[in-house]
Amino acid sequence: MEIMTGIPASSGLVTGPVFLYERPETAAFSTQSARTAEQEHRRFEQAAEQAGEQLEKLYEKTVRDAGESAAQIFHIHKMMLEDLDWLESISINIYEKGYTAEYAVTCTATEFAEMFSSLEDEVMQARSADVRDLCQRLLAVLSGKGAGRALTAPRVIAAADMLPSDTMQLEKRHVLAFVTEQGSYASHSAILARTMGIPAVVGVPGLMDALSDGRTVIVDGSRGRVILDPDEETLQTCEARRTAYLKEQEDLRAFRDKESITRDGVRIEVCANIGCVADADSALAQGADGVGLMRSEFLYLDAAELPDEAAQVDAYSQVLRRMNGKRVVVRTLDIGADKVPSYLPLPHEENSALGCRAIRLCFAQPDVFRTQLRALLRASVYGTLAIMFPMISKLEELHRAKAVLKQCQEELRQEGIPFSQNIEVGMMVEVPSAAIMSDQFAAEVDFFSIGTNDLTQYTLAADRLNEKVAALFDYGDEAVLRLVAHTAKSAAAHGIWCGICGESAAKTELLPFYAKAGIRELSVVPGKVLEIRRAVTQLDTTAL
Repeated sequence: MEIMTGIPASSGLVTGPVFLYERPETAAFSTQSARTAEQEHRRFEQAAEQAGEQLEKLYEKTVRDAGESAAQIFHIHKMMLEDLDWLESISINIYEKGYTAEYAVTCTATEFAEMFSSLEDEVMQARSADVRDLCQRLLAVLSGKGAGRALTAPRVIAAADMLPSDTMQLEKRHVLAFVTEQGSYASHSAILARTMGIPAVVGVPGLMDALSDGRTVIVDGSRGRVILDPDEETLQTCEARRTAYLKEQEDLRAFRDKESITRDGVRIEVCANIGCVADADSALAQGADGVGLMRSEFLYLDAAELPDEAAQVDAYSQVLRRMNGKRVVVRTLDIGADKVPSYLPLPHEENSALGCRAIRLCFAQPDVFRTQLRALLRASVYGTLAIMFPMISKLEELHRAKAVLKQCQEELRQEGIPFSQNIEVGMMVEVPSAAIMSDQFAAEVDFFSIGTNDLTQYTLAADRLNEKVAALFDYGDEAVLRLVAHTAKSAAAHGIWCGICGESAAKTELLPFYAKAGIRELSVVPGKVLEIRRAVTQLDTTAL
């Protein structure tokens, strides 16, 4: 028996035989073309058209297997096919360098993937896998290669890495679990596994050298362990834990329609963090009390051009309609030099976390900011909207942001365009200066939402994505908790609500502290809503 460890990517515990997944090989290709540039470019265009048709079918399959939210990744792949920078790079490679369509695609994909891999944001780093996925699809079409070995019985899928297309092309009923040698918690395949409820462990060093087809393994997606050739005692222990896990999931479902109220009657809303329109469905499916954080970046990062006001109105109104009156907190644009849309080039910054990002970027791009605020206001008539400004560090910044919002309201009023008169306006507390001065900020807003990811990073000067200092990053550090408590106290003193939308909101061990401090809203990924609600209902704040 051998135990290998990796990153726990999707909870669950299963035992089964291994299926070594190998991506179909594409045919060898030349670098320089013997065809004319026009002929070569036409080959690429035809391949792109066929790839687009495949992505549509894959989108439909994913909707059936994992829901619309998970399927959005394949719409993103289609948008990448139409990205102007992508198309221009391939055209240059074909027309100016004389490359074949295959080599032109490979060179462009390598350049784009390396760009994403170099970014600090873990989610954006994972986008490099999407580029590689799209490249593989185009090469397969150009070479005329078909699918690899078919999966015909329940197996544990083992691979060097799983691209989103690899994951969704497999028959879900035959997939017991995923284990990969590469990958991260934020990779799309890991996200898809969590969405489908399939156990997964990723980033397991030496995995492929250790495994062979048919070998029995236990996959512990909760602990990040892969056990090879388990003995009888281990198998029995695994089965007992699996039975307990399944019962746990069944017990959690009983909390879907319960109120998020402690034993002594204190309401602590359990809301969902969402990253796109379709995620609202996941939030509702889990019975979330609302949306505590809607990241609006998807509208910008997944678009080939700057989204106009109408497109944004459509996206925001869809979410508001789906949430059926439950509050939706939308964070205004939070991008910077580490998340760069192709149509909005930003100068390189040595430390983007401390640079021109979020509200600072919005002030530097006033037309972009005003367009978003106008769209939010117009969409507000379709539900209960709250607007939240990120990265506020000084009172002057908050005053300036509120002034721009007021101007947009006056513009719409003069244009006769309706908008809600009851929009809550709040700010993220993610900079230590904002937490320290929260007693002054509280008089200016309707709510605080504490972004504990950045607040912890800035307070402890530790990048959570840098493995060399990751041990210093601690949501429960006393300095961080003091700032949280001070912020919540300031909010209560001014009669406004204070929530947490960072990842620590899902840490049940911190819940008693948060409840005692006066936190009255927790926003977590949809899959954690029921677990946190159960924990809330078991609390008695009078005993804390």
